[in-house]
Amino acid sequence: MAKFTTAAAAPQSDARRRLASMIEERNAIAAKIDGIQSALERLATAQTSEGQVVSELQALESVEAVAMGVWARSGEGDAPQTDVERRERLTRKLVDVRAKAAAARGAEPALAAERDREIAKLPGLGAVIDEVVANVLLEEVEPLLADFEEANHALGVKAARIGFVEDMIGGMARSTPDANQARPLFVMLETLTKRLQKIFPRAVPDVDAASKYRVEWGSLVGRLHADASATLGE
Repeated sequence: MAKFTTAAAAPQSDARRRLASMIEERNAIAAKIDGIQSALERLATAQTSEGQVVSELQALESVEAVAMGVWARSGEGDAPQTDVERRERLTRKLVDVRAKAAAARGAEPALAAERDREIAKLPGLGAVIDEVVANVLLEEVEPLLADFEEANHALGVKAARIGFVEDMIGGMARSTPDANQARPLFVMLETLTKRLQKIFPRAVPDVDAASKYRVEWGSLVGRLHADASATLGE
């Protein structure tokens, strides 16, 4: 089963160094976006504080209005005292939070625009990372290509030698004028041809093996997008 190795075992090729740089740049952009988003959330909180103070003032006014109504209907005693101190405190607080909310609304567009500019960088950077990952994959598959080329050359030589035998038997069969005498040669030729037809399809990987290899290479691609040192081991 293939396994990923650490940076200590992975060769630091130009492609891997570039990939590491691209990943670092992408992570820096993501961190900046997170920071701006947190700042925008703080600005949003500053703007909601105004509504909370207004609600407190409205609640105070509602309580005092009910008390005044009860007093008016009773026709007795002095008018109830209002909570002047709390009203003044809330009024001062409202002035403060409204000023902060206005400042927050003023700061919000610039921060949102900065966040959007950073977000806009990610698709292009992602495309570059994909390209560099593909370069790393080519590096990883190079030993397999070399093995395949060598093995394919050896097989090609053997296939050529077998082909010579096939041609010779076929030539002998076709050059024999007597059909009865030629029949054994054609039977041998057919036997050889059928044997070859059974051998060649076996070079194609079975479905389970192909699925396994796809998962292994797909896993490597996913790892490389986060870690430039990831590699596929035996």
